Amino acid sequence: MKLVQVLLHPSHRLETADVPHVVAITVDDEDIRCCSSSQGVAKEGESSPHQPNQQLQRSGKSKEAEIKRINKELANIRSKFKGDKALDGYSKKKYVCKLLFIFLLGHDIDFGHMEAVNLLSSNKYTEKQIGYLFISVLVNSNSDLIRLINNGIKNDLASRNPTFMNLALHCIANVGSREMAEAFASEIPNILVAGDTMDSVKQSAALCLLRLNRTSADLVPMGEWTARVVHLLNDQHLGVVTAATSLITTLAQKSPDDFKTSISLAVARLSRIVTSASIDLQDYTYYFVAAPWLSVKLLRLLQCYPPPEDAALRSRLTECLETILNKAQEPPKSKKVQHSNAKNAVLFEAISLIIHHDSEPTLLVRACNQLGQFLQHRETNLRYLALESMCTLASSEFSHETVKTHIETVINALKGSTHPFTDLLNLNSTPPSGASLLVDVFSDISTAAPAEVCEENFPRFVCKNNGVIYENQLLQIGLKSEYRQNLGRIYVFYGNKTSTQFLSFSSSLNVHAKTVDPVIEGGAQVQQILNIECVSDFTDAPVLNIQFRYGGTLQNIGVKLPVMLNKFFQPTEMLSQDFFQRWKQLGAPQQEVQKIFKARHPMDTDVTKAKILGFGVALLDGVDPNPANFVGAGVIHTKNTQVGCLLRLEPNTQAQMYRLTLRTSRDSVSQRLCDLLSEQF
Repeated sequence: MKLVQVLLHPSHRLETADVPHVVAITVDDEDIRCCSSSQGVAKEGESSPHQPNQQLQRSGKSKEAEIKRINKELANIRSKFKGDKALDGYSKKKYVCKLLFIFLLGHDIDFGHMEAVNLLSSNKYTEKQIGYLFISVLVNSNSDLIRLINNGIKNDLASRNPTFMNLALHCIANVGSREMAEAFASEIPNILVAGDTMDSVKQSAALCLLRLNRTSADLVPMGEWTARVVHLLNDQHLGVVTAATSLITTLAQKSPDDFKTSISLAVARLSRIVTSASIDLQDYTYYFVAAPWLSVKLLRLLQCYPPPEDAALRSRLTECLETILNKAQEPPKSKKVQHSNAKNAVLFEAISLIIHHDSEPTLLVRACNQLGQFLQHRETNLRYLALESMCTLASSEFSHETVKTHIETVINALKGSTHPFTDLLNLNSTPPSGASLLVDVFSDISTAAPAEVCEENFPRFVCKNNGVIYENQLLQIGLKSEYRQNLGRIYVFYGNKTSTQFLSFSSSLNVHAKTVDPVIEGGAQVQQILNIECVSDFTDAPVLNIQFRYGGTLQNIGVKLPVMLNKFFQPTEMLSQDFFQRWKQLGAPQQEVQKIFKARHPMDTDVTKAKILGFGVALLDGVDPNPANFVGAGVIHTKNTQVGCLLRLEPNTQAQMYRLTLRTSRDSVSQRLCDLLSEQF
């Protein structure tokens, strides 16, 4: 969900209410790291570890007084750690907790790490908790202590003590380092699916695994556990189901075929939630809305797949969506904003699923009419979300005509300067072409807005011809290029990363191109060939515009193709005498471009050679009197002319600087080649 759902995502206390003293992991999709309770539950005979810090906090009446007090405290703690007398567990905990508090006040801490690690071996909860909390906040993932920390975590995971296991899993999720992924990524799935694992530990294991999958996906092994984790959607504990749904959704986005069985289980669970009375799910009801977090996550999981093929399952899902739409028409059960937010979050996610499936005309029309009501709502948030969803609905053949009935509402809203819509769009007067623009959006020939051109991977192709030029959640575009003199050929590979067809697929470019198949099946890849001719020297690269329909929504993507002047180089071998003779001939000021710049990457000789060769010129060994310098030569071929080029790259490893000099017979070519090559080092 968009803005509405943001309002629905505090740390989900309901899901950990039965484990009050266990550190709770946030169930929010956007932040799966864990947060420790600010008040540790003291065991019998212990005082709270946070008590000393209250005195420390109160003593700082000004910044100078605070710094003076902090420095005095740091000196005292350092002397305690270095003293001859061994500290007991409580004292270690107290001083480590003080260090953590001082760090959170904004002061640097450069000691106490080993003492925190030692607390992990304690059998007392508060001592172990403070140790883990310190490590999660202050220990760098590259620390020399990681091996010792991993040993402590391994012991707690093997202890079968649910409280200790939770603390260990939370630490792994918080740090999320590659080293921890290597150590525990294969062990956590076993904890997750083990029959004797406590519910609270299953929750932590699922979200910990989700964190590692996002930071080090290549280290999370797929195997037997993936089939078993799907069945957690049937778990009796809704906290476990909520955590598992987040994990399964992320895994299904990457490997949809491996998690297809989740569709029926997700529909069954969603059906039980939307048809239950709020009292049936008392612990998971939020302001009279049954399990809104879980409902949203289940609806989002179902958006990873096309509509169910099984008629009975499809019918059951349709009933769920109809029930959600019906509830939107019921009088509110509370005037609290939390009630409407929770209710609308589920509703908007259901509408997103209806739009994604784009297969049930009745549901699409009902969704459109519901959005039409929201267009006139007094809440800006709802109006914005309704307008955005309705624009998407306009591209569906089933709801297109119904969307048209609401055009007048939108246009009239834009005409009045005092109408809430003008506040929403930050308009003080009616735009002269506002109405015509809106009519175009909802017209029979529905088109997406112009896409912003993606240039992110463009520089990576200056010195190479093959690789992935663009990738998002739906589409991957790969290139394989070959050039000879002034001619080039690019093989473009379009990969559908989803399990749903891309319809009406097309690409446009101002070069001769073989047309691409208009339908790309889910998981399939198609190829398009682009033939290119360099007529004269140039600066701007062509843009490949791609359009297709995915789940009824028109997608528009612009990608800057890495067709650059240096691609039309032919390398030229030259002897030293010939090189310097030609160098002197190109001595006119307008023929030379020189640039001195700071190294952006490590200065490696082999890498530099590879990049110069990849740039397209011949690398001339033994030509420059200074063996540390790099010298190259080549000829740019165009249809109308040929342009000779000489280059010299002088690295200064001590200063971490380069000087690049290019001489060609055409000043525009010298400048363009210098700009392209200098960005590579």
